Amino acid sequence: MAVTYRYPVASLVPDGIRALVGLVVTGVPLAALSVSPWFGMVLGAGVALFGVFGVLTALRVRTRVRVDDEGIGVSPGRGRLGWSRVARVKLRYFAVRRERERKRGEGGSRGWMQLVLKGDDRVVVRIDSRLDGFDDVLRRTAAAAVRRGLDLDPVTRANFEAAGLAVASPPDGGSPAARNPEGGFPDG
Repeated sequence: MAVTYRYPVASLVPDGIRALVGLVVTGVPLAALSVSPWFGMVLGAGVALFGVFGVLTALRVRTRVRVDDEGIGVSPGRGRLGWSRVARVKLRYFAVRRERERKRGEGGSRGWMQLVLKGDDRVVVRIDSRLDGFDDVLRRTAAAAVRRGLDLDPVTRANFEAAGLAVASPPDGGSPAARNPEGGFPDG
């Protein structure tokens, strides 16, 4: 059964605000003041950076991720990757500074995860944990990695395990096996 997921607009509003504030902070002085060429280049780079960030955030609002038993597709325009064609999987966790400083075991997670799937046909799918249904995508990705016998890097393995989807090599050295394919991703 095919399911389509999207990024909730509410989860993207902070990124839109950051882009807008960055554009104002860098663009207004550049447009309104007479600044030195070097400072103008710095402000111009800031305008470009925040502009690109704003455009990417706006595109993410329109992004749809369609998942079914055959594969995963991202639209608009990023193609479709069949589970049987997944060649590389990376799962990364990014913590906000305050969380890194917090002692382990206190409170909930404030960071986010990013999943990157690369196909043997050059298709790349990149999503983050703000996506509705991210836990479903992780479960399907873990199952695909097991079926394909993919060699996952230690960071990716640890992040799958933190999400309740440990994908590990069995003690006999055979192909990887998912210890908990029904697990879910907390807070995401």
